Amino acid sequence: DRVYVTLGIDDPVSVLDASTGETKLVFEGSEFAREIVVSDGVAFLLADETPSKYPDFRRLSSYVWDNTRRANPDWGWSGTQRNLFAYDAQSGKRLWEIQSPVAPCSLAVDSTRAIFHDGDKLVCLDRKTGKTLWESESCPTAKPVFTNTGPRVLIYEDIVVYAGNDGKMSGWSAQTGEKLWEQRHRPSGHNSLKDLYVASGLVWTAAIANNKDDGTFVGYDPRTGEQTREFPADVHPHWFHHRCYPSKATENFILTGRNGTEYVDLAAESWNPNHWIRGGCIYGVMPCNGMTYVPMDSCGCQLEAKLTGFNALSASPIPMPDSAGLSGDARLEKGPAYEQIKAVSAKAEDWPTYRQNNARSGSVASATAF
Repeated sequence: DRVYVTLGIDDPVSVLDASTGETKLVFEGSEFAREIVVSDGVAFLLADETPSKYPDFRRLSSYVWDNTRRANPDWGWSGTQRNLFAYDAQSGKRLWEIQSPVAPCSLAVDSTRAIFHDGDKLVCLDRKTGKTLWESESCPTAKPVFTNTGPRVLIYEDIVVYAGNDGKMSGWSAQTGEKLWEQRHRPSGHNSLKDLYVASGLVWTAAIANNKDDGTFVGYDPRTGEQTREFPADVHPHWFHHRCYPSKATENFILTGRNGTEYVDLAAESWNPNHWIRGGCIYGVMPCNGMTYVPMDSCGCQLEAKLTGFNALSASPIPMPDSAGLSGDARLEKGPAYEQIKAVSAKAEDWPTYRQNNARSGSVASATAF
């Protein structure tokens, strides 16, 4: 029922009512926040110590990839110190803060601890006090950490799983920080975070980054690193590289973006490709509530075979009432917030939504005077 967001690129984190958008509270002193993790009534906020440099970015090259190759390292994280805050999510009271290098996208939290990568090693904090519980042996990630990626850290029960963008993934004791195992981390994603997830009790990895990759999924025991499962792709999703975002996982499926969205059934060991749905760059899609939510995207690949707009998809047909002969008002089911929304009628010359209309025509039918 709440949305945690910065209302400006360097603004403090605000808490909004999810139904109305009303600002409920602001976490004072959380300016320059870059990452938000909310867990068990506590908001953990990672913030820089200086304003963002992104508004100063200027394109220097006419070729898009020349700009990318320059900007990713030049504007990446070089290992500088950052602020990690813990706030009571209801009152907005700051509980503790620490200063430390924290690699982008590496913050993970469970019921007792907060863990991050500082560019050289894993660091574990007591989530109640911010006190350091342990630091791991050196397991560095390359610096600068490019703007489109970061080392991955996740907590699964009593295990920390880490992947440092070096082709390796490893398991560590969440209690002591001891390294337990190391395995190959197969290539995934494209200009985005690399995949790291635990599903059906196993750590999975697959080579799915490029068309030449075979798509074989391998599952490892999260405590021992022992390989226990392996199955090849039973389809050949074409196209030249993975979409520009990481895959997502549920307990039973891994949702890759090899072309559109492929549902990899871990029990049946089978791929179900759906070329017409793909998510937004960096973010991807979101499996939740037994649905797949697919936000708007700017992808120009295979335009003739994709849905546009914001889509919510079900695994099976949702029973719908017989609407034959019913008026528009009769077919419209009104929720409790319906009367609170103030609709504004768009005129022919208006531009009310992304690319003007649901068809994304990028044009408007109105006269122009010269």
